[in-house]
Amino acid sequence: MVVVVALTVAIIFVGGGRKVRYEIESVDGNAQIISWATDNGGVSRIPRTQGQKVETPWSATVTFQAADQVAAVATDGATGKVSCRIFLNGRQVAESTGRQDVLCQALVP
Repeated sequence: MVVVVALTVAIIFVGGGRKVRYEIESVDGNAQIISWATDNGGVSRIPRTQGQKVETPWSATVTFQAADQVAAVATDGATGKVSCRIFLNGRQVAESTGRQDVLCQALVP
């Protein structure tokens, strides 16, 4: 009985954040750089080695613990049409399409 209660508490704690999923797609199947916001103002970027490319479609999921943050994803260096999308807890909240580079942003309440 104690194990079940501890497991339930852990699930509630882990589920307390806001799940943000970023997606990038491009016509040519790659991009030179993809950057995205992480929790508490952090930023991640790939590729980490200059000269490499990132295969698309690409996606990443980040958990934001604090409220009132900006979720953002951007890409540069795709050939032709490129699109980005942001999902918050499974619901699409932003989408943008451009040529070669694109940026999506959304508030994480």
